[in-house]
Amino acid sequence: MGFSFVFLSLLFTSSAWCLTVVLDPGHGGFDKGAVYGSAQESKIVLLLGQKVKELLEQHKLNVTLTRSKDEFLSLKQRVQISKKQEGDLFVSLHANASTDRRAYGLEFFLTPSRRTNNFGSVKHTGNDSSNSATPPDDAIELSKSKDVSRILREIKLNIQSQKSLKLTRTLQNDLPGNIKQAPFYVLTQTQMPSVLIEVGFLSHPKDNKKLLNDEYRNDLALKIADSIKRYTRATYPSANLLDENAPTPR
Repeated sequence: MGFSFVFLSLLFTSSAWCLTVVLDPGHGGFDKGAVYGSAQESKIVLLLGQKVKELLEQHKLNVTLTRSKDEFLSLKQRVQISKKQEGDLFVSLHANASTDRRAYGLEFFLTPSRRTNNFGSVKHTGNDSSNSATPPDDAIELSKSKDVSRILREIKLNIQSQKSLKLTRTLQNDLPGNIKQAPFYVLTQTQMPSVLIEVGFLSHPKDNKKLLNDEYRNDLALKIADSIKRYTRATYPSANLLDENAPTPR
């Protein structure tokens, strides 16, 4: 069980390193996303993502944009980029739309909670009837190994979910909005704390006008960046002490 102790230690220990944030402006290229009047989702979230990146880099965080121009990327490509960059946080940016023109404001989406009823185990009964076969020792050890791997995987997923919620609540402090759950591909397939932010409803006249305004978008970017910085300081207290060339322990 020695390896499990080491694994758990790595999960719960905050080592010093330079964090990598992956920002994912949604849509792009031929996929314009929501379009209402002159407001186009793919352009708005790209401008927003570029500003958030600029602000975070001023604080020595490594930041990767899944797309830095008006180009189409599949959902799978976005996830692959986050894995290749070994991101520590994944923030996907979108703008909402609804047939109900009264809908407005920000929304934060997390992946649905993963729940496991119980962990598999090999069951023995000491006073079995003659029809019960006793599994060989190597089969028992193999099963134990699988059980440990499964338990550790569940622990890791639970920690990831808790950190995603913590990140989202930090964002919500500066940007009031509803927290919801949805099995979006970029959330369920990323292997790091992640959140998808719907920055407003383009179908709502006031949200539409605000998101087309440079000053408003810059203020929105500042609040997102500040929230990410506060989250990283609280969750990884030694991460921001290093320069941008600091190695990341894996």
